[in-house]
Amino acid sequence: MPLDERHEPVMVALPFGSGERDHVVRSRHQRAHRPYQYLQVFFAAVADRLVDVSDIVLIGHGRGKGNAAHGLRDYLLQYAPGIAGRIRCDLDVDLSARTPRQLLLIARDALDRERHLHAEAG
Repeated sequence: MPLDERHEPVMVALPFGSGERDHVVRSRHQRAHRPYQYLQVFFAAVADRLVDVSDIVLIGHGRGKGNAAHGLRDYLLQYAPGIAGRIRCDLDVDLSARTPRQLLLIARDALDRERHLHAEAG
């Protein structure tokens, strides 16, 4: 979820049909070697939306390959390192138990904490 002081925050969710059910349908072999293959086009579209965003907070749920936010981070590190460098935090939150508004508040709080820590260190 990009957060930028100049603009309203923008939430980018997984596209319909790319959720947990797709993980189950795909073979274990494919998931083990290319777990985010089906999301590459989506990750590219997200990267396009993040070009002008100064601070990025990733929010996902789960561990390892089950967390698409980790896949986005890995994609950005490989294909858009300049954007990846603007990721301020990567949060693990139970997405099923949160509303979009709650997620925005969680992201803002995390970004405020990051800015405060950097201000104290600098």
